Amino acid sequence: MGVPISGVGVILKVYCGGGGLVAIAASRSATLALDTDEIDITSKDSPSWHSAILSGRSWSVDFESLLVEDHTTYDYLRNAFLGKLTINMDFLLPAGGHYNGDCIVSSLTMDGPHDDVLGFNGSLKGSEALVYA
Repeated sequence: MGVPISGVGVILKVYCGGGGLVAIAASRSATLALDTDEIDITSKDSPSWHSAILSGRSWSVDFESLLVEDHTTYDYLRNAFLGKLTINMDFLLPAGGHYNGDCIVSSLTMDGPHDDVLGFNGSLKGSEALVYA
């Protein structure tokens, strides 16, 4: 059995124009979700089992971080969201592989609790195929 891999090594980067790929500042977590749609093809001839075929696929990334003022990634993601721009992201894995793809910023959230640091969270939704390398 292999050794579990620590999630601390996962790094989410976004392409910030002339600055290249830049890691999300003060990242706490990043979650990559791969999904597929199903088409139900169950008929009366299916002996009590549902049948399905796969249809479209999609991917998304949710991230949580701390807000770091004047950091390139915060400004870039905010401007991409407000301008309805497509951006490029890289989801790096500790073992060396990574996922890359174009996406839209589908949500941004700031959380300012009374007794904690200001959080900056968001969701990226794939707009094209995700590539693993």
